[in-house]
Amino acid sequence: MSKKLKAACIQIQAMDVADYLEAERQILDRIVEACEKGADLIILPECAYPSYYVGNDPLSFSRAMEHFNELAYAISEQALKYRVHVASGFLSIENDCLYNMGRLWGPDGKEVGRVRKSNMWHFDSKYVGYGKDFDVWDTEIGKIGMIICADGRAPEITRILALRGAEIIIDMANLVTTGKDPASLSNPQVEYMLPARARENGLWLLMADKVGLEAGTVLNTGLSCIIDPFGNVQIKASSDKPETIMADIVLDGKRPSMPSRKPELYEALVRPHDELPVTAMMSEYIFSGKREIFSSVVHFSYSSTSEYIKKALFFTRILEDQGSSLIMLPTLRENIPIPEIEGRLRTNLSSPDVIVALSGYANNGNVSRRSASLFTIEGNLGYFFANHGGFFSSNSPLVPLKTSSGNLAVMFDEEGLVPEVSRCFMLEGTEILLWFDVGNSNSSEIISRTRASENRIFLLRNGICNGDYHGIIITPSGQVTSASIPGKDQAVSSLLSRAMVRSKSVVPGTDVVLGRRPELYQQLVR
Repeated sequence: MSKKLKAACIQIQAMDVADYLEAERQILDRIVEACEKGADLIILPECAYPSYYVGNDPLSFSRAMEHFNELAYAISEQALKYRVHVASGFLSIENDCLYNMGRLWGPDGKEVGRVRKSNMWHFDSKYVGYGKDFDVWDTEIGKIGMIICADGRAPEITRILALRGAEIIIDMANLVTTGKDPASLSNPQVEYMLPARARENGLWLLMADKVGLEAGTVLNTGLSCIIDPFGNVQIKASSDKPETIMADIVLDGKRPSMPSRKPELYEALVRPHDELPVTAMMSEYIFSGKREIFSSVVHFSYSSTSEYIKKALFFTRILEDQGSSLIMLPTLRENIPIPEIEGRLRTNLSSPDVIVALSGYANNGNVSRRSASLFTIEGNLGYFFANHGGFFSSNSPLVPLKTSSGNLAVMFDEEGLVPEVSRCFMLEGTEILLWFDVGNSNSSEIISRTRASENRIFLLRNGICNGDYHGIIITPSGQVTSASIPGKDQAVSSLLSRAMVRSKSVVPGTDVVLGRRPELYQQLVR
């Protein structure tokens, strides 16, 4: 029998804390509406009650907290009456500490579990305590884990939930944004991060958000959505209207194949901040001549070794003349040895400051392995070998190569789908990550933008020149700064400022390095 359920994400109007009674009415009315439409699982946003920001009205907030138990009881009564699961976010006091909390009730009206926000956003930590438990609950409708908003920006959190067996991740969100047109708002988590979380873990992800302006400063993105295990958005709400979206979820349906993990390589994930190379790098001074790196991704098709060499020579000559100091070439086929091509290209260079990245296969331990060579006119700088994806994978340390063009690292193919790889590279001080990817065209852009943004590093991706494959360069904010035309021989370039990767802050109070809680991530290295 198929494990199928109907999920409802309720997108509500944002309220100021003084309107807590209206927030309560909205929550209860909308739950009933979803139940009457046949929902089995209902999700409401982060801080659906009383509001997200409470710092401007302490009296209303105090009154709202006094009333909270009545609302919680009413929700449990609705869950029991309609025999549904209900998840909602609240500000809630527990053991004399205020938490940004999510709670899940079962069809018996009893609480299944609760989660406290762990990855803080902006002013969160000024008001609420940190969560430290990443639980998964085995319910009648499947194994459920829960996150709250910015938790979705930290790959460690959803990965731990997946390792603990989650089939569904509920995301109660209060995604913020800006924009002059309320009907066309967006947010990086909706654009690419949440689809990446679903795809890299092969699970369903359900996100409920608010719409509208709160406290005159917090504009909500809306766009509540239901995402399948392949990272495809099955349904998405508007960015400006309260509404409920619903979709059928088949838990025992088709799921993507997942790359094997290698926990023994991920030690950097649990190392204290002050022991990480990236922490020292964040305060480094960069000499003026090395502050900016003009980098290029070369994308072309070829049918023979001679054609590859001809086109590679053509592009490297032009790009060197145009000032590029880092050139990423297309991947070689398995029967074309890297050393032969490297030797031909090296003699074509004229400046020792130009680094060429070439990917294909090379011998490592008497075995031909997926690999990449970084070289200049003066010689080879070093090799990277694939650690994931195949019987002949390596066990190379996930550390960058220090070069005149910054700290460079390489990942291959499905390693892009293993968030631990890029995370460890970043923690070890990587500034520019090169992704030689020949097998993930359907999800490559959302994965690329997520890896760059969640780690605040530059990412260059190259694939093969057919179909929808194309080369892209992405900034630490997740923006595509350059992209080639799919199927066309082309080089694209962009100026990379190394200062950008030394700032790991997204907004005040949210830092992708210092905001991590490595003491909670031990499961990732077991």
